[in-house]
Amino acid sequence: MTPNNKKYFPFIISLIVSLPFCASANFQALPDLTQILSSFALISLGLILYKTDKTYSSPIPWVFYGLVYLASLIAITPFIHYRPFSSSWLPALIGVISLAIFSLAITNYNNKTQLFDYLCKGLLLGASANALFGILQWFISYFDDNNLPIYGFINQRNLYVQYLTLGSIALAYLWNKKKIKDHYALPLTTLLAIGAALGGSRASFLYLLALLPFCLLSKPFKAEVDIQRLCNKLLIIWAINLSVMLFPLLLIMPQANTNEIKTNTERNSAIARVVTNMDHAANNVRLYELKMSVQSIIKHPILGIGWDGFALEQQNIIQGKEYSHLNDWPTFLRTNTHNAILQLFVEYGLFAIPILLGFLYLIWHIWYEKQTDALAAMALLAVLCIQSMVEYPLWNFQYLAIFIILITLFGPIKSTSNISIPNIFYPASGIIGSGLVIYSVYLMITLLPVSAPGWIWKENRAHIPQLEHYRDNFLVDYHVHNMLLSHWRSPTVQINNARNLCKKINNYRPTPQSLLCEAVISHQEGHPEQSRALMAFSIHSYPQLATWTISEFNKSTAAKSRIDSRKASSIIEMYQ
Repeated sequence: MTPNNKKYFPFIISLIVSLPFCASANFQALPDLTQILSSFALISLGLILYKTDKTYSSPIPWVFYGLVYLASLIAITPFIHYRPFSSSWLPALIGVISLAIFSLAITNYNNKTQLFDYLCKGLLLGASANALFGILQWFISYFDDNNLPIYGFINQRNLYVQYLTLGSIALAYLWNKKKIKDHYALPLTTLLAIGAALGGSRASFLYLLALLPFCLLSKPFKAEVDIQRLCNKLLIIWAINLSVMLFPLLLIMPQANTNEIKTNTERNSAIARVVTNMDHAANNVRLYELKMSVQSIIKHPILGIGWDGFALEQQNIIQGKEYSHLNDWPTFLRTNTHNAILQLFVEYGLFAIPILLGFLYLIWHIWYEKQTDALAAMALLAVLCIQSMVEYPLWNFQYLAIFIILITLFGPIKSTSNISIPNIFYPASGIIGSGLVIYSVYLMITLLPVSAPGWIWKENRAHIPQLEHYRDNFLVDYHVHNMLLSHWRSPTVQINNARNLCKKINNYRPTPQSLLCEAVISHQEGHPEQSRALMAFSIHSYPQLATWTISEFNKSTAAKSRIDSRKASSIIEMYQ
């Protein structure tokens, strides 16, 4: 039985790939949450509107099995690895299950070309809106001289430019299909290119590198005429983007002073950041994460460390190593590896191999199709994947949704294995998802006003009971613990079982403040050895904050003997 969803479903696909990426301009405090919730809400709405007349037999896409496998790995994480907060894994599990159900719905839609057309329209619309907003940010930054970052609605440099690159590929596809006329295509290309260039992301050159093979594909392989035209359109867009990216060279090359180059081009030039090596510190962090990832894989080669366990794992690795230059290490917690493949093997060890092999099989299948639509999909996937080698977009639900929709549209289907789906299945799944969205919005509205200490002590005292009420909530328990921790130093409030609060945070994502909190409370409760061990752990993990850590500890414990904190290495020796 064919689902009766022709009217709404393609439009929902278009919204899923556009609206969440324009949903954070007015919610700077929680940009990722608004994007994730809007993406999840649209998927739930799509399932609600996915009507069928009666029970029907549905083929199963291969990606469905991969998502079920990933969901199983996430679900067993708290049973194998200690996770003090359900919000560290349960929302991810819910998201993966929703995408698995959505992949079934996509598979049962007859006109896949129509869905891909609407997906590309949504990407182009969202990318154009972000480019326009990014250009507006640049004008405000330039004339007000306030160095406003150019991130569009997305609030992250690399992800912003990546999304504009996806929009450029979608533009090439629609242009090739004559759904966009020539006199509109070139201005849109220029708009997206300027918006991406102003973002100042060095990853722009990675995206262009990933796109280049698809621009030249028709030359050596004697591709069909339609594919040749698409490659030519991609090549035009590629050349315009590269020209706009390199244009700042004309401005900065005559300048001999590197500091002057940094000052004049910091806000809007990717090429200047490459020429001046402006992000040397960021490069060191990437190397740091690579070393920690390799150490973790060697330490846990079979089972890995489980979903979202990298933060604590890299801190534990640091404690067992001798570093000659402590100040080279970051002053803030690293929560992921910034590499999708490393992340999978760190979290799941050998059990990550089926996911990687399954993905390679899907890519091979899409490539084997040799269709114009499939070629455009491959270009989109190439940009998503190359970014996943230096960032973590596929760990963000809204980007994973685009990824899953693409490989479901063009991936293989196991036609010999059908399942019987009742007509109530998709609407019921969507209603459950919508309920979770509404409840999450309620939590966000309730908790935001009390999330941080204010200047009025009576308000702070009133906030604590509200936060305590949600301390064990399955969706926000980790975030509420951090909110309570921010009230810990306030002299007018008292947090119930504060030591346990800090201990739970330190068993998941230890931060300088949470480690200091537990160390101070342990000292006050008569456990000096535990206090010293926590201080050593904190200083060894965050050496650049050693002076602050010792100073705050002395203030809080009224220590009689002050500790010289001029050298992090000597402090560690004193505590050990």
